[in-house]
Amino acid sequence: MSLMEIIVSALVLAGSSTAALQVWAQVGAAVQHAGRTEVQLEEMALQMLASQRWLSTSAPEQSLLSSTAACRFDLEAVRRAADAALPLPEGLQRRWREQASGQGLWLELEASSVQRRQLFTPAAAGWCQSNAPLKQEL
Repeated sequence: MSLMEIIVSALVLAGSSTAALQVWAQVGAAVQHAGRTEVQLEEMALQMLASQRWLSTSAPEQSLLSSTAACRFDLEAVRRAADAALPLPEGLQRRWREQASGQGLWLELEASSVQRRQLFTPAAAGWCQSNAPLKQEL
């Protein structure tokens, strides 16, 4: 082998090794990102379940219902009470928004590039009483 052939083969080997290392680094970064996203999704699911349970077990006497409208949540009261009762994991953000019809509140959770939302209503939490008497059939 001549010196020129050795230099060319060394350059080809160095170039292909560098490219392979870059590909492995990208794969490693993608795996790490997927792992973080999975953890965030699990934290969001747990936070949604905790919020649902908290709302269904919180007594209506906690003044989470609006004093001006029948069977509607008070947005600010729910926001304050949820922040006090349900601490968020690091990196997770929570927002409460009123539903367009005003019947319930949307809970929006966001972490980096992932967002989840769920609608909560006082009726679904069992806080609303029907005015109509129930018929009992024999």
